[in-house]
Amino acid sequence: MKLRLFLTSLLIAFVASPFVHAAEGKDSPLEKEMGALNKAFRQLKKQAADSTLGEASLPLVAQMEKSATASIALIPEKAADLPEKNQAEFIAEYKEKMQAMVATLSKLEAALKAGNTADAAKLVGELGAEQRAGHKEFRKPKD
Repeated sequence: MKLRLFLTSLLIAFVASPFVHAAEGKDSPLEKEMGALNKAFRQLKKQAADSTLGEASLPLVAQMEKSATASIALIPEKAADLPEKNQAEFIAEYKEKMQAMVATLSKLEAALKAGNTADAAKLVGELGAEQRAGHKEFRKPKD
C-alpha cells in the first residue's frame, strides 16, 4: 500500500513538474529584449571567429541596436532588490551603460559598412566585454 502511494505521488510530481516550471519561467520584457540581443550577438561572434564579418552582418547589428535601444527604457529586476535610495542611481547607471552599448554598435555598423573587418572584429570583442561586465553588475543572480 505504501509503495503504491509513493509511486502515485512520484507520478503526479513528474506530470506536474513542467507546468510549475513554466509558470515560474515567464520572461520579463527586458529578458525578452536581452534574449533577442544575445541571439544576434552569438551569431555575430561566430562570424567574427570565422573572419566572415561584412555587409551580411549588418542585419544582426541592426537587430542588436533595436533590442539594446528598447532595453534602455526597461528596468532590470535587480533594481527592486536594492534599497530605495540606491535604485535611482542603479537605473541611471544601467541606462548609461546601455547607451554606451548602442554607441559601440553604431561604430560597429560604420566599420562594417566601410569594409573595415579588423576594426569590426575588435568592436565585437569590446561588445563581449561590455556584455560580461553589464551582466555581472546589473543582472539578478539566478536562484
